[in-house]
Amino acid sequence: MEEKIYAELDALREDLRVLIERRDRIREEFSKLVEERRKLISEIRDLRNKLREAREGRARLIGMIRDLRNKLREAREGFRSSISRLDEIRRAYPDLEKLAGVSIASIKKRIDSLEWKIMTGQVDPEEEEDIIRSIAKLEAQLNKILEAKNAKNMITEIRAEIASARLEIEDIKRSISEISRGIEEFKVKENQAINEIERRRARLEEISKELDRLSAERTNIYEEIKRKREEIGGLRGKLRELRAMSERKTRAERLEEVRKKAEEKLASGDRLTFEELQALYGVEGEGGNEERVGENS
Repeated sequence: MEEKIYAELDALREDLRVLIERRDRIREEFSKLVEERRKLISEIRDLRNKLREAREGRARLIGMIRDLRNKLREAREGFRSSISRLDEIRRAYPDLEKLAGVSIASIKKRIDSLEWKIMTGQVDPEEEEDIIRSIAKLEAQLNKILEAKNAKNMITEIRAEIASARLEIEDIKRSISEISRGIEEFKVKENQAINEIERRRARLEEISKELDRLSAERTNIYEEIKRKREEIGGLRGKLRELRAMSERKTRAERLEEVRKKAEEKLASGDRLTFEELQALYGVEGEGGNEERVGENS
């Protein structure tokens, strides 16, 4: 019976050892997952900061693009206005280059000469009328030439405005292009941050499920360890009972043996020991006392 209990105890101890090892592995795995979760949460926090910075940077560049497009629209409107003015002047002065090439000084000199003739009386009345008409014609021509000169100056200024507007438009386009690339770079950073956040969130969900599983398994193992220890305690109690029963049986057999010997000695008139007297009269006490008592007859 004891051998069976010892075998059961050995089996239970082995089961308990395996359970404790599994419990320790779960603790270690649980701790690793908790640490990984803490690290992932910290990384998500950093990635969210990067995502916010990227979005703020992209919004700032979009604002700059908006301003530049307004400037581009204004520059194009100015460019079209200058072109329109240039066309108007060219339509107003089809012979502009020819008129602008005439010498103003020579016309003024001719007018002064004709006026001098009239003032000095060098012409008769009929000729004077012709000269007056010639002077009027020359003055009209002079005014037209002066207007043409002014128009040519205006054309020069407008062409400068057009050239400046072209440069401004190209500069704005170049700036828009550069900023657009910056916006795309921010978009890439945003997408990268979002993807990294989602990947870590997915891992966090996996860890959460794994922690729940380990927690449930750990609870089951704790209960199983408790049950195994209770079973071991029960078997140890049975073993103590068996040992106590065996000891009581051994003492009873010893007592019976001493009692029989005492009866034989009593019958033969030999002196009895204290243990033999106890056995003979049914008193259970400490054995092994060899003190002799009075001789019986």
